[in-house]
Amino acid sequence: TESRIQRTQENLERLTDIRDELGRQLGRLERQAKAAEKYAEYKQQERQLTAELLGLQWRKYNQSGLEQKQVIGDLEIEQEKLNAQRSACDTAIEKLRVEFSQSSDAFNQIQANYYKIGGEVSRLEQAIEHSQQRAQELTKDLQETEHNYTEAEQHLASDRQKVSGWEAEFAELKPLLEAAAEADKASTALLQSAEDAMQQWQQSWDEFNVKAADPRQQAEVQQSRIQHLEQLLSRLQVRQEDLFSEASSFQASPAEEEMATIQALLAEAELARETLVKQGEHNSSEIQALREREKTTNAEYDQARTTQQALKGRQVSLEALQQAAMGDESEMKWLADKGLAKAPRLGDSLVPAKGWELAVETVLGSYLQAISVDTIADSVDLLKDFNKGELLLVSKGAVGSSASTKGRPLSELVEGESAQSLLSHVYAAETLAEALKLQSSLSDVESVVTPEGIWMGNNWLRVARDKDASAGFLQRKQELESIAEKLTENSQTIECLEAVRQSNEQQLHKLEEQRREIATNTAQQQQNYAELRSKLSGFEVQIEQYRARRQRAETELADVEQQAKTEQENLSTARSVLEESIHKMEADSQQRDALIEQRDQCRAKLDEARNQANQDSAQYQQLVMREGSLGTQLGSVKEGIQRLENQVERLQERRDQLRAAFVIKEDPSESHSAELEKVLASRLAVEEQLTEAKQTVDNTEHRMREQEKLRTEIEQQVQQIQGKLEQERISAQEVATLSHTLETQITDQQTTLEDVLKNLDEDAQIVDWEEQLQLLSNRIQRLGPINLAAIDEYKLESERKDYLDQQNAELENALSTLMSAIQKIDRETRSRFKDTFEFVNTHIQELFPKLFGGGNAYLEMTGDDLLNTGVALMARPPGKKNSSIHMLSGGEKALTAIAMVFSIFKLNPAPFCMLDEVDAPLDDANVGRYAAMLKEMSSQVQFICISHNKIAMEVVNQLMGVTMHEP
Repeated sequence: TESRIQRTQENLERLTDIRDELGRQLGRLERQAKAAEKYAEYKQQERQLTAELLGLQWRKYNQSGLEQKQVIGDLEIEQEKLNAQRSACDTAIEKLRVEFSQSSDAFNQIQANYYKIGGEVSRLEQAIEHSQQRAQELTKDLQETEHNYTEAEQHLASDRQKVSGWEAEFAELKPLLEAAAEADKASTALLQSAEDAMQQWQQSWDEFNVKAADPRQQAEVQQSRIQHLEQLLSRLQVRQEDLFSEASSFQASPAEEEMATIQALLAEAELARETLVKQGEHNSSEIQALREREKTTNAEYDQARTTQQALKGRQVSLEALQQAAMGDESEMKWLADKGLAKAPRLGDSLVPAKGWELAVETVLGSYLQAISVDTIADSVDLLKDFNKGELLLVSKGAVGSSASTKGRPLSELVEGESAQSLLSHVYAAETLAEALKLQSSLSDVESVVTPEGIWMGNNWLRVARDKDASAGFLQRKQELESIAEKLTENSQTIECLEAVRQSNEQQLHKLEEQRREIATNTAQQQQNYAELRSKLSGFEVQIEQYRARRQRAETELADVEQQAKTEQENLSTARSVLEESIHKMEADSQQRDALIEQRDQCRAKLDEARNQANQDSAQYQQLVMREGSLGTQLGSVKEGIQRLENQVERLQERRDQLRAAFVIKEDPSESHSAELEKVLASRLAVEEQLTEAKQTVDNTEHRMREQEKLRTEIEQQVQQIQGKLEQERISAQEVATLSHTLETQITDQQTTLEDVLKNLDEDAQIVDWEEQLQLLSNRIQRLGPINLAAIDEYKLESERKDYLDQQNAELENALSTLMSAIQKIDRETRSRFKDTFEFVNTHIQELFPKLFGGGNAYLEMTGDDLLNTGVALMARPPGKKNSSIHMLSGGEKALTAIAMVFSIFKLNPAPFCMLDEVDAPLDDANVGRYAAMLKEMSSQVQFICISHNKIAMEVVNQLMGVTMHEP
């Protein structure tokens, strides 16, 4: 329990330290929690403003996206229109190409038909001539042949003339064709050069637009920025005036006077608490000192009680031994019958000189138990019925003193008249050498004795070394007298110690009451101190907040001034940048005019080169077609000339044949002439068709060139529209990406775009929200480092503080309960241990002499404190002076243990007791006493004995034998 009290006090001290530290930590956490709450509020506002700013930006980008979608739609419509026109041009060109191909095929077919009809005309003419020649007789045939021959020659000459004319025309056409090709190539090169120049100008124009867009855009940005900075400077000036007024309005906090009063009260409470703490410490020291004194007094009291118990035990043992030395029960009964039970014994009346007790005990021996009577003669009649035992009587008689030269008589060393006659012839020698000197001069009735108990006559010597002389009658008598004196003194000491104990208990009770009163006052003072401290903390927080507000106002004022200065510098910078951009724009304007003039020149040259190229190309195509036509005609005429030459040869041969063989035949010339007229008419029609087909091919080719020119122009417009459309689409994609990013950021702010747009005004400006967000960000930065977990930590630590307060109260109650319990336990333990010890000690002192037939045994405590002392068993069988239990034999140890067990049985009897061969180491005499003790105690305890001793078997009421069979 004391260890539990110590642990409880240590736990209480640790808990007090933890509670103090926790109180300080709670103060810090409370301030951090308030800052965290303010931080959370600012962060919530910041998230709201951020979401609204993102909503404004999203609305701006969304409006821009809608405008770009409109532009993209217009451009797509324009592109579709141009694509339709281009498709129409492609279709027309394709149709014209097909028509040109068909016209060319029809022209070639008509031309081939023309040449075919020309051949047919020639064939018919030849047939006519042949028919006329064959139709006529030899003359006609000859004439016809000659006519045909002449006509063939004419035709041949005509054809040759045509060939010559066409060859001359072809020869004239070839340099013209080469010149036209060179002109077409040159005009194409000039067109390409003009187009390259136009394209280069377009590239320069695009670069100029890109370059000129930066100053213009920068000028627009700087104008917007200047406007924004002027508005911001105006607002900062207003804010600066407000902050200056606010900072000027902060004076000393009204809570400082009240805080000074609270601090004074807190100082008084602190002083009172220190006074109570000192009183408590003084009270604790007094209680501790009183407990130490009480502990010392209790130890002395317990020691005195222990000493008293030991003295009483020793007194009882000695009285029992003295009683046993006076005789057995039969002798005592006889003396009681004769009225001599209370008669004084010789040993009671003797007082040996110090150091000569053993010598007197040795000389007198059993005479010390002699009964003192008036006269021997008067007591002789009492011996008639004395049949058993030893009876010694001694009468009072005076012995005259006689001088002796042999030494000092022993009777002079003993006070008591009854022993004078017994000691009259015994001399006392201080040493054995002195006794040996006197031995030769002793008579037969004389003897000499030394203090060591060596008794000598003139021819004999006796030494009592086989008995415990220290336990002799005279010594026991003196020891009993000494014990009686010690018991008286010890009783007085015990009474004094008991009075001191009661005084200590009363004083301790008063001090405990005083301590409880101090604890109550301390608790009240602590509560008052805590309340004052709490109020002071509240005022400190108010003052700190007041100062923080003033400091924030001053800091914000300085920030605003610094920001105004910075924005003024930014404004100056923006204006200088704007002026520079305006100068650049003016320079770009001159360059733009020069580029426009260059564009007009390039465009005029391009148109001129394109027209010239188209003319040269058309002329070159005409010459190519004429060359082709002349080539075809020359080929056909040359084939006709070849045929005419062959015909002339055949006609010449025919003419020769006709001349040789002149035969008149039938003339078929009429039919051939009619057919020839029809063929000639067909040839005229075919010539008209050939002319119309050639005109159709030329018209188709001219229309196809016009469509190709129109398609080229449309293609250029489509490319321009496509470039603008791509730029607008890229811009629209960027706007869409930014809008999606803003939607994601709004979602990250734990809100939705619909809610944000719903709460925004139509005329809300991004600049205002950016300014509010910047101010809120400055406030958050001025809060400094924030512990966001402080709120939860404060709640947890508050709960822990309440729990520790409860634990502290429980520990204090447990400590008080344990102190009361240990005091009660100590008192009860001491009382019960003392009673038990005295009870067992009394019974072992009674049982031990009965088991041993004498001797003594007693219990003694090894320490002074009844709560911590051990118990030692001291046993001295009769006739032994043992200093250790190892000096006892096995039987003596067994009997001693039996005495101890039976003494405990007297204290707490058991229903039965089993003794397993306890009598094995005992001799017959000891077994008899052991059996008598069992018989005596069997009225209270049932004994089950295992024994091989016949004497023990004879005593028991029931006997059972157990035998083992042989294997």
